[in-house]
Amino acid sequence: MSDSELNPYERRLRELRSRLPILTFYLAGKTQSGKTSIVHALTGRSREEIGQGFRPCTKSTRIYRFPTDEECFLQFVDMPGLGDAAQVGELFANSEPVLSNVHYTCLMVVMKALDTGQDTVRCIVSRLRETRPGVPVVVVQTCLHEGYPWREPRHIQPYPFAGNAFPATVPADLARALRFQRSWFPEPRTWFAAVDFTLPEDGFQPVLYGLEALWDAIEQAVPWGLREAIVGTPDVYRELADASFRQAHPIVVWYAIAAGTAAAIPFPLADLPTVLGIPALMARSLAKIYHQPWDSNRLWEITAALGFRFTIRYLSRQLTRLIPLVGPVASGGFIAASTYALGIAMCRYYGDLRRGVLPDAKVLRRLYHEELRQSREWLTRRIQEGFSGEKS
Repeated sequence: MSDSELNPYERRLRELRSRLPILTFYLAGKTQSGKTSIVHALTGRSREEIGQGFRPCTKSTRIYRFPTDEECFLQFVDMPGLGDAAQVGELFANSEPVLSNVHYTCLMVVMKALDTGQDTVRCIVSRLRETRPGVPVVVVQTCLHEGYPWREPRHIQPYPFAGNAFPATVPADLARALRFQRSWFPEPRTWFAAVDFTLPEDGFQPVLYGLEALWDAIEQAVPWGLREAIVGTPDVYRELADASFRQAHPIVVWYAIAAGTAAAIPFPLADLPTVLGIPALMARSLAKIYHQPWDSNRLWEITAALGFRFTIRYLSRQLTRLIPLVGPVASGGFIAASTYALGIAMCRYYGDLRRGVLPDAKVLRRLYHEELRQSREWLTRRIQEGFSGEKS
């Protein structure tokens, strides 16, 4: 399929983008509190990429879209550090267009653990909760090492900061500061994570201390399967993880969500051309990431390796959309999971080619079926939530 033949699919996909579910993290915190480090830890992108990737959004906010501006299922909206609580009203007035255009919003409050001067940040949380009482809040307490009394660069192991009953291994002043900050947010739907994200040259190990606790807080606040969307399941990550796969995986997720959303549109076969064109567009994007030449023969080689039953099943699932109410959601979930599994197989295919290894059809089929089974539940949930059109 040539580039000229792909243009109609690209046009349909552009029209579909406004329907795709986007999760927005609204970052509230002082300058130098660690917001960029958090985006780095969650997305795997370098701090330099993130700094360059933030774009002005309104007079008071900047926005970072992930994995790309066009292929986006996650965005971070950052408020520059504010010195005056009187600016908060103006900030929210300017930011409201951003918040109203997303499906789900989570407020992430970022504070240095020993910094008690957080009046503006607390005001931001209070104002947001007045306008959006159901919004989940994740409070991230950073720079823990500033509260360590010892000189050598070492963290407390095992991680002791879950809950408020800190063990004796946590220095008393640090424990007191953490509890004091947490007492500011007694409302329900609030989760806490204490982290210390440093640079390798700082000498602390691990450099992303507390990342597991942060992911746990996020998954409780917004149970979207976001970690799987960014880094993949543990099995596939161990098997395929390299620099190219870390870049490719969220692209695969975006195309899967796009295909599933198109399949869920409740008009039988209305978006079938889009659904059928997405694998070709995805294959072309992945070929670029893996530095492989792109032509339609590559797509046919991959689908042929997956077998005739894969193609028939993929197409026949469109007929489930004829079933009232249940059909669109069931079809969207299957198409999303099938597109995702196909994308993972493509990553293995292109990775083998780049290493000079002949792709093994059995390995591709195994990967496809494993990822189809493991991804179907969380992708179906994403499609259903996005398709419902509900806002948080």
